[in-house]
Amino acid sequence: MPIGISISQLDNLTDKPLWKPIAEVKIATLPESAPAASRGESYCTLPVGLQAVWLPIRATATDAPAADLSNLPLVDPAEAERFVTAKRSEEHAAGRHLLAHLLQQSGIDPHQLSIARDEYRKPSLIHSRTTRSDPVQSQWRLGQPSPIKAQSTDAAANRLPSFSISHSGGFAAVLLAPSGMQVGFDIEPLDRPRIREILPLMAAGAELQHLESCWDADPTTASELTTEVWVAKEAIQKAAGVGMGLAPQSFSILQPSEFASAGCDKYSSIEQPFSSSSGEQSPVYLKQRQLSVDGREFQLWLWRTEMQNRPVSVGLAIMKTD
Repeated sequence: MPIGISISQLDNLTDKPLWKPIAEVKIATLPESAPAASRGESYCTLPVGLQAVWLPIRATATDAPAADLSNLPLVDPAEAERFVTAKRSEEHAAGRHLLAHLLQQSGIDPHQLSIARDEYRKPSLIHSRTTRSDPVQSQWRLGQPSPIKAQSTDAAANRLPSFSISHSGGFAAVLLAPSGMQVGFDIEPLDRPRIREILPLMAAGAELQHLESCWDADPTTASELTTEVWVAKEAIQKAAGVGMGLAPQSFSILQPSEFASAGCDKYSSIEQPFSSSSGEQSPVYLKQRQLSVDGREFQLWLWRTEMQNRPVSVGLAIMKTD
């Protein structure tokens, strides 16, 4: 930093406004238990130590400039500079803001950390050799390349939490999990219509045939079912940590008994409320199952909730590692 120039003065050296959230961080209710009637032999409760939050994302015009994210922890300035649209910048900022919030709530300083990606672009937390309080680190605010170098790319070895970020339809959400837990978290508003043409990109075989028949019978219900299947598959892909290396067409979420059902709302329809962390009945509904995908075992939870009075499908997957 040049001598005699304050941080506030540095803010004025960029044409971009510093990013700010548009609302308070909100807690995302996670299922702790399900009613006895909805439990089968395969039912599994969520592990302890999971936390989730969400936030609405600022709407932007197509020609709006991207915000300056240099005031946020966990942001790679080089990556942020590559964002072409303000929308992508807002999504990225909201996710990093939520993750930083959860870390602070857990007693971890996010300014001491950065995010690394492996060959599949799976993100993980790592300790940073330098922090924003260092003089050289303040160059971030001038748009200089990041000087951060990781001490280790293994979050589990550093005892840092695992996490998963999702953003869609004007919302961002983050799940924080204990160190070493392979988690995937995904959200999608159910009031955003899906197009039928997406089906061959996400399903195959009997599952694809079932979805196609649902679209023939009732496009509105089929759109919601398609969204929920998509959410479940995204959560599993994130938990597996290989991205599109695990093709969504290569595994099925719907089970054979659902292919034979008379209607198409057996999987997507609201079933029974689960108990929230407060112990009260919540207007959120749960489906849970175990899946074997590409030789790996997963626990999957899928539920509906509301965000700003909009129905949202939420998926959470945990890959077994033992």
